[in-house]
Amino acid sequence: MPLDHYVTLGRSGLRVSPFCLGAMTFGEDLGWGTSVADSQAIMDRFLARGGTAKTYEAGIDQRTVLIEFDSVAQAIAAHDSAGYQAALKALGNAAERDIRIVEGLD
Repeated sequence: MPLDHYVTLGRSGLRVSPFCLGAMTFGEDLGWGTSVADSQAIMDRFLARGGTAKTYEAGIDQRTVLIEFDSVAQAIAAHDSAGYQAALKALGNAAERDIRIVEGLD
C-alpha cells in the first residue's frame, strides 16, 4: 500500500493511512510527521501488523503493531518526538492506545 493512500478515521475528519494506523506520524502533508523517506525506513522495520489471529488465556483480540528500533532509547525518542505528540493531540480520544517498549534479544 502506498504511503499517500489515506482514509478518514471514523467521524473525526482525521485522514490516516490504513497501513500505519496506530503510527500516526507518517507523512508531512498535514504539517507534521516524518518525511516519506523516513516513514519508508520505519515501515521497513515493521515486524508485524494486523488483527489477532488467535487469543489464548487472558489475551485480548485487538489490532497489534510491532516495530523494531535499534535501541530502547530510540523507541522512547520516537514516542516522545514532537511529531508523535502532535499526532496524539490530533487523534484525541478517537482510539485507545496501549504502547509498550520492550527490550529485545541481541
